[in-house]
Amino acid sequence: MYAIKFYCKQFRHSDFKYSKIVNKGDFGNIIITCLKVIPILLQEQSTVSFAFTGARTVDTKSLKVESHVNTQRFRIYKNIVSKKIGTQTFSHFVNEQASSYLLINNQARNVSVKKREIENMFKETYDDLHNI
Repeated sequence: MYAIKFYCKQFRHSDFKYSKIVNKGDFGNIIITCLKVIPILLQEQSTVSFAFTGARTVDTKSLKVESHVNTQRFRIYKNIVSKKIGTQTFSHFVNEQASSYLLINNQARNVSVKKREIENMFKETYDDLHNI
């Protein structure tokens, strides 16, 4: 399973690394770039699954931080991924409470078990996501 993250290298140590790009309105370009990686990785690992999480936007002037629930970035990711990636290779799962979108490879032995494993990975990685 791959969790795809996208931010500018120059901001990798910033708490606002995701917002630096997002605030420029590049949502669509970011997800399209990430989606281009999927066919390449499928050639290498035919059973690979993917997870997207829509990072919270931070208003850099007021330092107001968006909630984890149904983030702005997630809403755009969900819209684009659902249109660009079909259901032949992947089962799609949406969790608005955690702003996550899962593409579980249909070749997984048990798609629902794989989904749960990925959700558990999210819980362990992002300990402030309470509603997974």
